[in-house]
Amino acid sequence: MMTTADVTVQQALYRYNRLFDNEKYATYLLIYQQPKDTHADDFEATAKALLKAYDFHSSLRTAVSCANGVHGWRGRMAYELLATSDYMIQAAIQLLLFGNLSYIREKLQAGLSHLTSALYEGVQHSESPGMFNFKATYFPDEHDCR
Repeated sequence: MMTTADVTVQQALYRYNRLFDNEKYATYLLIYQQPKDTHADDFEATAKALLKAYDFHSSLRTAVSCANGVHGWRGRMAYELLATSDYMIQAAIQLLLFGNLSYIREKLQAGLSHLTSALYEGVQHSESPGMFNFKATYFPDEHDCR
Protein backbone atom coordinates (compact mmCIF):
# COMPACT_ATOMS: atom_id res chain seq x y z
CA MET A 1 0.00 0.00 0.00
CA MET A 2 1.32 3.44 -0.90
CA THR A 3 1.69 6.03 1.84
CA THR A 4 0.31 9.56 1.55
CA ALA A 5 3.86 10.80 0.90
CA ASP A 6 4.25 8.27 -1.94
CA VAL A 7 0.97 9.39 -3.50
CA THR A 8 2.02 13.05 -3.22
CA VAL A 9 5.39 12.32 -4.82
CA GLN A 10 3.73 10.29 -7.55
CA GLN A 11 1.24 13.07 -8.30
CA ALA A 12 4.08 15.61 -8.46
CA LEU A 13 6.00 13.34 -10.81
CA TYR A 14 3.02 13.03 -13.15
CA ARG A 15 2.67 16.82 -13.21
CA TYR A 16 6.41 17.07 -13.88
CA ASN A 17 6.14 14.54 -16.70
CA ARG A 18 3.35 16.54 -18.37
CA LEU A 19 5.50 19.68 -18.13
CA PHE A 20 8.55 17.98 -19.60
CA ASP A 21 6.60 16.49 -22.47
CA ASN A 22 6.69 19.86 -24.23
CA GLU A 23 10.48 20.23 -23.63
CA LYS A 24 10.26 23.99 -22.84
CA TYR A 25 11.12 23.50 -19.19
CA ALA A 26 13.94 21.06 -19.88
CA THR A 27 15.43 23.49 -22.38
CA TYR A 28 15.13 26.36 -19.86
CA LEU A 29 16.91 24.37 -17.15
CA LEU A 30 19.65 23.25 -19.50
CA ILE A 31 20.26 26.76 -20.94
CA TYR A 32 20.93 28.27 -17.51
CA GLN A 33 22.97 25.36 -16.25
CA GLN A 34 26.62 26.28 -15.61
CA PRO A 35 29.46 24.26 -17.19
CA LYS A 36 30.14 21.04 -15.25
CA ASP A 37 26.92 21.59 -13.26
CA THR A 38 24.78 18.49 -13.50
CA HIS A 39 21.88 19.61 -11.28
CA ALA A 40 19.38 20.04 -14.13
CA ASP A 41 20.41 16.75 -15.73
CA ASP A 42 20.23 14.97 -12.38
CA PHE A 43 16.83 16.50 -11.62
CA GLU A 44 15.41 15.39 -14.96
CA ALA A 45 16.89 11.88 -14.75
CA THR A 46 15.75 11.45 -11.14
CA ALA A 47 12.20 12.56 -11.90
CA LYS A 48 11.97 10.25 -14.92
CA ALA A 49 13.44 7.31 -12.97
CA LEU A 50 10.99 7.87 -10.11
CA LEU A 51 8.05 8.13 -12.50
CA LYS A 52 8.96 4.85 -14.21
CA ALA A 53 9.71 3.15 -10.87
CA TYR A 54 6.31 4.12 -9.43
CA ASP A 55 4.55 2.93 -12.62
CA PHE A 56 6.42 -0.38 -12.58
CA HIS A 57 6.00 -0.83 -8.83
CA SER A 58 2.22 -0.71 -9.07
CA SER A 59 2.14 -3.49 -11.69
CA LEU A 60 4.79 -5.47 -9.83
CA ARG A 61 2.72 -5.60 -6.65
CA THR A 62 -0.14 -7.10 -8.63
CA ALA A 63 2.22 -9.72 -10.08
CA VAL A 64 3.51 -10.57 -6.57
CA SER A 65 -0.07 -11.16 -5.39
CA CYS A 66 -0.88 -13.34 -8.40
CA ALA A 67 2.32 -15.40 -8.11
CA ASN A 68 1.52 -16.10 -4.47
CA GLY A 69 -1.29 -18.38 -5.66
CA VAL A 70 0.85 -20.55 -7.96
CA HIS A 71 1.42 -24.02 -6.48
CA GLY A 72 4.69 -25.95 -6.55
CA TRP A 73 8.31 -24.93 -6.12
CA ARG A 74 8.36 -22.89 -9.34
CA GLY A 75 5.41 -20.82 -8.12
CA ARG A 76 7.03 -20.30 -4.72
CA MET A 77 10.32 -19.36 -6.37
CA ALA A 78 8.59 -16.96 -8.79
CA TYR A 79 6.75 -15.36 -5.87
CA GLU A 80 9.99 -14.90 -3.91
CA LEU A 81 11.78 -13.39 -6.93
CA LEU A 82 8.92 -10.97 -7.61
CA ALA A 83 8.83 -10.05 -3.91
CA THR A 84 12.60 -9.46 -4.11
CA SER A 85 12.02 -7.07 -7.00
CA ASP A 86 9.31 -5.28 -5.03
CA TYR A 87 11.64 -4.59 -2.12
CA MET A 88 14.53 -3.61 -4.38
CA ILE A 89 12.33 -1.09 -6.21
CA GLN A 90 11.20 0.36 -2.88
CA ALA A 91 14.87 0.74 -1.89
CA ALA A 92 15.73 2.38 -5.23
CA ILE A 93 12.85 4.84 -4.90
CA GLN A 94 14.00 5.80 -1.41
CA LEU A 95 17.58 6.24 -2.65
CA LEU A 96 16.39 8.63 -5.35
CA LEU A 97 14.29 10.52 -2.78
CA PHE A 98 17.26 10.73 -0.38
CA GLY A 99 15.32 8.59 2.09
CA ASN A 100 16.47 7.38 5.48
CA LEU A 101 19.40 4.94 5.15
CA SER A 102 17.98 2.67 7.88
CA TYR A 103 14.73 2.34 5.91
CA ILE A 104 16.67 1.66 2.69
CA ARG A 105 18.74 -1.00 4.48
CA GLU A 106 15.54 -2.59 5.82
CA LYS A 107 14.13 -2.86 2.28
CA LEU A 108 17.41 -4.28 0.93
CA GLN A 109 17.55 -6.80 3.77
CA ALA A 110 13.96 -7.90 3.12
CA GLY A 111 14.72 -8.20 -0.60
CA LEU A 112 17.81 -10.31 0.05
CA SER A 113 15.80 -12.51 2.41
CA HIS A 114 13.25 -13.16 -0.36
CA LEU A 115 16.08 -13.80 -2.84
CA THR A 116 17.59 -16.33 -0.42
CA SER A 117 14.20 -18.04 -0.10
CA ALA A 118 13.87 -18.18 -3.89
CA LEU A 119 17.29 -19.80 -4.25
CA TYR A 120 16.43 -22.21 -1.45
CA GLU A 121 13.36 -23.35 -3.41
CA GLY A 122 15.52 -23.95 -6.49
CA VAL A 123 18.21 -25.86 -4.60
CA GLN A 124 15.71 -27.96 -2.63
CA HIS A 125 13.21 -28.85 -5.32
CA SER A 126 14.58 -28.48 -8.86
CA GLU A 127 15.97 -31.29 -10.99
CA SER A 128 19.27 -29.35 -11.23
CA PRO A 129 19.98 -27.91 -7.77
CA GLY A 130 23.47 -26.76 -8.79
CA MET A 131 21.90 -24.23 -11.15
CA PHE A 132 20.66 -22.29 -8.11
CA ASN A 133 23.82 -22.51 -5.98
CA PHE A 134 25.40 -19.06 -5.75
CA LYS A 135 27.57 -19.78 -2.72
CA ALA A 136 30.63 -18.23 -4.41
CA THR A 137 28.88 -14.88 -4.97
CA TYR A 138 30.67 -12.10 -3.12
CA PHE A 139 28.82 -9.31 -1.34
CA PRO A 140 30.80 -6.19 -0.40
CA ASP A 141 31.04 -5.07 3.21
CA GLU A 142 32.39 -2.06 5.12
CA HIS A 143 35.96 -3.33 4.62
CA ASP A 144 35.62 -2.61 0.90
CA CYS A 145 35.35 1.16 1.51
CA ARG A 146 38.08 3.26 -0.01
